Amino acid sequence: TLNKVGDTLELKLSSSAKETEEHKTKRLAAKHELLTVLRTLEAEREVSARLRDSIKFTFTPKALSQQQLLNETVDDFESQLIKLSGRLGKSMPPIPTEEPSSNNGDIDDTEEEDDWVDTMMDTDNDSSLVDTDTHRLIEKLNRETQQVSKCIMALVNGVE
Repeated sequence: TLNKVGDTLELKLSSSAKETEEHKTKRLAAKHELLTVLRTLEAEREVSARLRDSIKFTFTPKALSQQQLLNETVDDFESQLIKLSGRLGKSMPPIPTEEPSSNNGDIDDTEEEDDWVDTMMDTDNDSSLVDTDTHRLIEKLNRETQQVSKCIMALVNGVE
């Protein structure tokens, strides 16, 4: 009977040690997963900060400058049109006032937004891949902004 009690206690002790080891393994796995999520979050915050700074300090001022230049060009074009109609002796039709449109002049770019989402969904949690992707997107936006500037300058030259 003493042997049976000893065997039972030894079995319980072995079982308890096994459970403790399993619990320790699970805690370490959870800790590792939590640290991985934390690193990913930090990388995403850095990306977000860079994108926010690029938009705030680079692209928004460029877009506002382009908008101002377009407004000035439209005003110049309208004044030249009025002068031309006066020289030709023809009456000028009334210049339409801006009517608010349903999309406030925005171009429907849902496809591009979908590309952005797809790109972000496809990226691995590796920060260098996220960094490369972010850099690529900023460069693409920069090229498109430069293209818009070229088109505006061509329009300005055409109006002159």
